[in-house]
Amino acid sequence: AVLLGGGFWYYRSGAAPAAAGGSGPVAGGGGRGGGRGPAPMTVETGIAGRGAITDYVMVVGNLIGEATVDVVPRVSGRIESINVRLGDRVTRGQQIAKLEDRAIREQVNQVRANIEVNKATLEARQNDLAVAENALNRARTSFERGLLSQAGLEDAEARYSQAASQVTVARAQLVSTEARLDELSVSLADTNVLSPVDGFVGRRDLDPGAFANANTAISMGVDAILVSSNS
Repeated sequence: AVLLGGGFWYYRSGAAPAAAGGSGPVAGGGGRGGGRGPAPMTVETGIAGRGAITDYVMVVGNLIGEATVDVVPRVSGRIESINVRLGDRVTRGQQIAKLEDRAIREQVNQVRANIEVNKATLEARQNDLAVAENALNRARTSFERGLLSQAGLEDAEARYSQAASQVTVARAQLVSTEARLDELSVSLADTNVLSPVDGFVGRRDLDPGAFANANTAISMGVDAILVSSNS
């Protein structure tokens, strides 16, 4: 009984000043939860190690390549297709665009047919020359034997000279036609517009269907190192 009475008296003597000062359990605790501390935090642990850290920075600006080269066709024509887009990486010799080549192909086929005609013509002229040469040899033999006049010999020599000239002309025509075929073959190859350098596509000026003149930028600027400032 004495112990219970002392505890009750201690409790009453300690609670009254706390309530009067506003800092006791009732005023500051807000009930049963007022005397509790913050909830414990969850902590994850791991093994320390060494590795690379990559950091990305988003910026706004223009990048200028070390060198910028305009891709232009060597022949005129309508653009059939463009095989790259802005920002694509290209290598030297890669096809950038394609021009229509139907007209050039028709010319190539026609010139090839002319070459066959010229070859046949040259063969016929060579045969005529062989005949004229045999006739000249017989005329010379007959002239030496006194069986042919000087006029007859000169006539045979004239026919031989004419046949030789026709062979020369036929051969020249064949060479000229073959040179024309080589020229058209180059033009046909030039309808494939190729990149002159390694780099990135930084500009596109024309679209498929547009007509492009020779030595005029048709599609894009290829930067040797970075993307063009016009991208």
